Amino acid sequence: TSAASRRGPKICPRRFIARTRALRPTPEPPPGAAPAAPKLETVACRFLVPKSAEGKDFHCADLTVPESRRAAGGRTIKLHVAIMKGKEGGVPTIELVGGPGGSSEGLVGAVAAKTKRAQREYGKILEKGDLVLFDQRGTGRSIPRLYYAMRSGEELTACRARLEKDGADLSAYDTIENADDVHDLKTALGVPKVDLHGISYGTRLGIESMKRHGDDVRAAIIDGVMPPDVPVLGGVDEAAADDPGERSAEEVERGALVGQEVEAVLDLLAR
Repeated sequence: TSAASRRGPKICPRRFIARTRALRPTPEPPPGAAPAAPKLETVACRFLVPKSAEGKDFHCADLTVPESRRAAGGRTIKLHVAIMKGKEGGVPTIELVGGPGGSSEGLVGAVAAKTKRAQREYGKILEKGDLVLFDQRGTGRSIPRLYYAMRSGEELTACRARLEKDGADLSAYDTIENADDVHDLKTALGVPKVDLHGISYGTRLGIESMKRHGDDVRAAIIDGVMPPDVPVLGGVDEAAADDPGERSAEEVERGALVGQEVEAVLDLLAR
């Protein structure tokens, strides 16, 4: 199965961000007090899953994290988490989905239903420990879900203004905060080490997680690399993406070089 077929759906610059009602302020700790340790609160699954297996083969939880770790005493958000039971006492694997903006819902449902494909692709992981899936900040079943379908730049501007009026700090929805969320999730699991499995954008998140919290990670699978120097959103002109004739000479040359590198790797593998 290709990485492209398994990655989460993209959220383009004109299709994002809506509900902020569930944002709640974080009480400021007493002077000199250490920040509260991250905790998982068991809740009913908001993912679409077989309810008959909930609590038996898996359970769901919310992880409360700061919206912005750069703003003391600011709001908190909730990440929705599903923990699929694997080998007891083993090393859990945290799944990092792609997009950015993809949801874990489809994969959670497939693993919970024990589909043949899920068993084939994730059975070995479950033999080593729990499989931990979550919706990254602002996506899917996490709260708030920052998503809104828009058809024009004016609608995008209006949406941004609405969210900021409601108190959302949109600058906090980035890979650095995502990586710190992964660290908080590992801490809340109460384990010394985790494994990471990243797909597409999840590879960039995995790389950033290892960069910022390397001691958390025992091993990582980086599947379909999105390099840190490649723009995620807003870096490609829409006309150029649709019409190769509109691409710059630099982009064409870069694409040719990538093609040559891929051919070289395939040649080595064939020997």
